[in-house]
Amino acid sequence: MSNDEIKITILADGTIKVETDGVGQANHLSADKLLATMARLAGGNTETIRKPQAHTHSHHGVSHTH
Repeated sequence: MSNDEIKITILADGTIKVETDGVGQANHLSADKLLATMARLAGGNTETIRKPQAHTHSHHGVSHTH
């Protein structure tokens, strides 16, 4: 999977699985809004699992994990 590519899979139990290897700065806010909207509309619990190569950094005191 390449940067700025988001893979969305709906599993047999109805769970929505979203995967990405990275989102560039130009698309980062849009991707965050997309995921927040999907979570709100789908309801239920949300779980974030970081990939082993993920890293965390912050912008103006707000942390992001990629």
